[in-house]
Amino acid sequence: MEDSFFDLDANEANRLSNRGLLSMDIERLVRKTGLTGGQIERLHWRWCSLGGQQKGYISSKDLQIPELIKNPFGERIIYAFVSQNPGGKLTFEDFVLSLARFAPHHKPNITINSDEAKLSFLFQVLDVENRQKITPEIMLAVVEALKGSSKNEEKMKETIKLIFDEIDIERKNYISFEEFFKALKESDVKSVLSFNFLN
Repeated sequence: MEDSFFDLDANEANRLSNRGLLSMDIERLVRKTGLTGGQIERLHWRWCSLGGQQKGYISSKDLQIPELIKNPFGERIIYAFVSQNPGGKLTFEDFVLSLARFAPHHKPNITINSDEAKLSFLFQVLDVENRQKITPEIMLAVVEALKGSSKNEEKMKETIKLIFDEIDIERKNYISFEEFFKALKESDVKSVLSFNFLN
């Protein structure tokens, strides 16, 4: 059975993670993310195991892990992780901030894992053309990626048209992040974007 990206022995994680990680760094990240010190130490261990300790950063190449390679959006997820950082390099802090977005708890003074932050990440993954909008053609490609090739493309196009008719109020033939957020803010999709990756 394959090890999960976040599965690790707690004793090994604590022993290895402390190399190069200062308690003041941990405290600062706890305040920024709402994660516990132990969770941050385990993330440090994972970051180091991906090559971060040797280079001082990890890149999209280092994130080619089984969990993401198998995902139909794995490439886009990796892009969304690294695209906000100069040269596509994730320092340890960048890595923690990227993953903290998916923490299931939300504390009022922490915005990194708010509903808006989760939906913003999803929008960025779906916006394959990086144009700050999702078109019906992009939506069709997304549905096909999730379902596999469909024999009933016309039915999918009809469904996507209905979705756009509901969400694209201004009839501009694309969905902006604001419309995307408004349509999904009350949905259960945010819970899908939250997972306990550190327990």
